[in-house]
Amino acid sequence: MPRPRASALLALGLLLFAAGCGEARPAPVLVPGPVSTPPPAPLPPAQDGTDPAACADGNCEVRLAGPVPIPLDARFGVRGMTVESIGPERVALRAELANGGDVLTVSCTQRTANATASSPAWVTADCEQGGSLTLPAISVGVAVVRENAAIIRVQAR
Repeated sequence: MPRPRASALLALGLLLFAAGCGEARPAPVLVPGPVSTPPPAPLPPAQDGTDPAACADGNCEVRLAGPVPIPLDARFGVRGMTVESIGPERVALRAELANGGDVLTVSCTQRTANATASSPAWVTADCEQGGSLTLPAISVGVAVVRENAAIIRVQAR
């Protein structure tokens, strides 16, 4: 075989190898970066601000950021209404009922205790957004809950 032809075949082999006819390399693995979650939107303003005393007449919308008593007039048959806690997705309410009282409806998880000679009847309700505790003369609902704050609505019935 003449030398120019052998050189040409060798050059052709090297070109084919360099062009990718050799062993394939795996594609690089892309690792996603950290995913950032946008912060939750702030609560809208409440009609009656942040003062739970606005609820005494049985009609209010207040923004609350932690445990707080909600004063109610005695005519509503509730000795004490308290927001016990506010979490990321729920609000814990507690009501002490005068004269034993009744719970009409609850769209929340609830616990109750009947009155005894030494303690009044009470009900607790863990409510998600949209949940409410309805007693004979008043209803307490969770309009909005985010992080550790909520907008609570109280309505006389």
